[in-house]
Amino acid sequence: MGYWVVARINVTKGKALRCRMRNPMVTPRGFLLLSTFLAVWYHGGSAASLPTRPQRPHSTDPTAPSTRPNILFVLLDDQDIVLGGDSPNAMPNGLRSLSQSGATIANWFAATPVCACSRAEILTGRYFHNLQVTQLDPGDSWDRKHNSEGPCSPFHPSRDCGAPSTAPGFNMHLNFSLFSPGPTVASHLGNAGYRVGIFGKYLNRVPLHPDGRPMVPDGVHTFFVSPGDEADKSSALDPSGEYYPSFYYSNDGIWNNTELEYETAFLGNRSVDWIRNATADRVPWFLYIAPHAPHGLALPAPWYTKLTINATAPRSPSWNYSATDHHWLIAQQPALTTAEAATFDSKFRKRWQCLRAADDTIAALLKEVNTLADQSTFIFASSDNGYHFGELRLGEGKWNVYDTDVRLPMRVAGPGIAQGITLGMVGSHVDLAPTWLELAGLSIPDEMDGRSLVGGLIGSTTESTGGEVRKEPGERDPLPVGLALIEYHSLGMVGAPGRLGDAWNNTYRALRIIDRRPYGLGNVLYVEFGDYSFSTVQFHEFFDLETDPWQLHSTFNALSSANKSAWATRLARAYACHGSSCRDHNALLRVE
Repeated sequence: MGYWVVARINVTKGKALRCRMRNPMVTPRGFLLLSTFLAVWYHGGSAASLPTRPQRPHSTDPTAPSTRPNILFVLLDDQDIVLGGDSPNAMPNGLRSLSQSGATIANWFAATPVCACSRAEILTGRYFHNLQVTQLDPGDSWDRKHNSEGPCSPFHPSRDCGAPSTAPGFNMHLNFSLFSPGPTVASHLGNAGYRVGIFGKYLNRVPLHPDGRPMVPDGVHTFFVSPGDEADKSSALDPSGEYYPSFYYSNDGIWNNTELEYETAFLGNRSVDWIRNATADRVPWFLYIAPHAPHGLALPAPWYTKLTINATAPRSPSWNYSATDHHWLIAQQPALTTAEAATFDSKFRKRWQCLRAADDTIAALLKEVNTLADQSTFIFASSDNGYHFGELRLGEGKWNVYDTDVRLPMRVAGPGIAQGITLGMVGSHVDLAPTWLELAGLSIPDEMDGRSLVGGLIGSTTESTGGEVRKEPGERDPLPVGLALIEYHSLGMVGAPGRLGDAWNNTYRALRIIDRRPYGLGNVLYVEFGDYSFSTVQFHEFFDLETDPWQLHSTFNALSSANKSAWATRLARAYACHGSSCRDHNALLRVE
């Protein structure tokens, strides 16, 4: 069987157990040839670079679809930024090209640092508190859930105060009925004449009709998603069922992956074909492609299993740090062992191997977009959440409120976006859907909580340099105040024995603030840990990241009573917001 290669810079089409691959990346010589070609492409050789301004003016007229921009979103899984997972060493080709052709947003955050919740927030533009399960049965709220030990105690690590993720219609405390099949960004774009494609990881559990067919979101033309919790986990090749899934959910029901092709490359090739078909039909398109890389087992593509990675998990200032002034989950962590450190290093290298196929996918998509000479395309690339390896003595995982887990890579390229700069604006995943809708010439619907960041992206030359923000003389920073509301409801006792990464008392809400105004609030994190509705708050943390960027020392107890009250007021206001009331960050932060 042949494999697609050179014509697309190619995302190699790999097949489990059968490796008759005509792939230049398999051999050192081939990899060198591909790298040389990419280097010429990046630096302006014979191929054109990504467009920096519209080829024709955008139109809000839905009867003229060819004048509206395409939108491409690449979402990776558990890709960190604080630990270097999006560095040129980890992703030297496609992601580097995207960085050079567009902008990096320095202060981008997950609104909820776990897979399904983060993805739901991206698709809906809504915060978790507007998507969550609130009640199972009439009169039986989640906060009053009982177990054999009596009423739940959210600060006690062994007592379950969370909604069971196995309940029908729920997953990770999400209420599917609030957004499946709609409304989502897909339904709004689809109704406006966009061709919408969703490929790869959608949610951890795909909502299904009673007959087992997937509940395809409204407005989606092509639905081709990984099975999630329903994946076959019996394969010795891939016990997770994520990298060689035996089937995909599609518009027609089940698509059997009989040849067990490697997911990242397979989705990349299929997405390139989808772009070509949409382009031939002269319709604007929105493509959401989300491979599993480097989630879970982080299985690399067969052609990258022998790739040498000379790196170890970073030993940051918070690595193996005993933070006894943090909440229980952090304060009780024992010191890391030598064996654990070696395991982290091995997994870290494996994640970088796994990311190479994702990097090739980005390169292939960019090359295809680069051929659309008469169309404008905006490209976004990020991750659902971050990751940690030993920071604050936590093991391997996410789920926590600190920057390792919530601060994310975000690359953006397209017409009017400056090339090769780092923007200092603050954004979170709830801002993506409103931003995409404005780029498409549509208004932001009432149900969306996020704000459009188009004003800070198009034409901005505001660049972040370390902790400072540099502006051209006389330039106004379009988004000087930014907050990220971060919410998480525990999934239970998660982690290795003796090394918990999550616990029932790890339910929190937080404000991550970057306020650049004179006498502003600064660069801070304020956290409350409590029960499911936060009717009771059990513990607080506060960090000034200007002086403590690794969040080693909580200074909450040193705050004045007035300051403590002010922060509680701000967070309660943000946590209660809906729709447009969430978008005015100045109003949310104001305390009279």
